[in-house]
Amino acid sequence: MEGSADNSIDFQEFMIQPFGFNTFKSALRCGVEIFHELKNFLRIKIFKTSVGDEGGFSPQLKTAEEGNRAILEAIKTSGYKAGKGCFFMSRPSFF
Repeated sequence: MEGSADNSIDFQEFMIQPFGFNTFKSALRCGVEIFHELKNFLRIKIFKTSVGDEGGFSPQLKTAEEGNRAILEAIKTSGYKAGKGCFFMSRPSFF
């Protein structure tokens, strides 16, 4: 998920990194499943689901915490746990 100079969040990117899988295929599946759950979550919450230049969603969030909650919920509903097979981080803004 991406921030932008046009919204009020103070992070440039929110990233998910699958880890600890035995195969690349399994790690890729994890990332894809979370990506689609995040899209569904953003749609349900009535955020726009436009996609930014780097392929991440660019919702109009009020706070970075909203972004954190959305990603953690997507990880959970995908059947994964943050910190166990899925590392989640936010990158500060450089705008």
